[in-house]
Order: sequence, then structure tokens, then C-alpha cells
Amino acid sequence: MDILDHTSTTPRLANFGQRLAAILLDGIIMSILTTPIMLGFMGSLMGSMATVDMENPESIEQIDTSSIMTAFLVIYVLIPILYILYQAIFESSKYQATPGKMVAKIKVTD
Repeated sequence: MDILDHTSTTPRLANFGQRLAAILLDGIIMSILTTPIMLGFMGSLMGSMATVDMENPESIEQIDTSSIMTAFLVIYVLIPILYILYQAIFESSKYQATPGKMVAKIKVTD
């Protein structure tokens, strides 16, 4: 990752502070985007678990396992795919940077 510097032909490497700022900003953006998705699926998971009576072992059989599997699938598969797509789409754009990197004045180069 290089610093956006149009006056020089040799790119400079970004320092630790710039990289840290960029990753924190990108993390905040992705958290804002993924939190509603996770909360929706976790809400449905908690709804299916609310029917369980811990005093009665037979009530465990009433748990909707499809909602549990869907929630885990979203958390462990969909969310990481969204993070990968976020990086790939922004870094392959004409800006060559995610929004966090743009703010930190960092550009991905070859």
C-alpha cells in the first residue's frame, strides 16, 4: 500500500499509523453494514430457543434446527464473504483503495 503522492514517480510505503487508521475506519464501516444482518439472524435464533423449557428435556426436540444452522451459516460464511468482497471491490476500483484507505491517503499499487 502506498501513499497517494502525485509529485513523485516512486511510491512511498504507508506508515503504521496510516494503516491502522485505514483498517479501523474500514472495520467501523463493515460493522455498520453487517450488524443489522447479524442481529436479524440472531433474533430469529433467540426466538427459536425461547420455546425451550429447561425443566423439561423433551422440549429440546421442539427447537427449529434450520434457524440455528442458518444463523451459523450467516455468521461464519456470509459475513466473511462480505468482508472479502468489500476489500476486492474497492481495491480493484479506479480509486485502488477502500474508504478507510482513501481517508488515510493510501492507495494499493502493484
